[in-house]
Amino acid sequence: DFMIMMLFQVGLTKTRGFKKALQALRDGRYNDAIAEFKNSNWYRQTPNRVNEMISYVTKG
Repeated sequence: DFMIMMLFQVGLTKTRGFKKALQALRDGRYNDAIAEFKNSNWYRQTPNRVNEMISYVTKG
């Protein structure tokens, strides 16, 4: 669900730009992926939304 929400918000091209975060997700390194997402313009521009999305995934 997180990736679908991200794709909807930023689009496919920008989502593909999160290479380190996407690789961390593939490797199961979720804390690293979250750190990468938080170190982005996307997060700086919409921190509340991204935090909600992260919370949705981590807390269920």
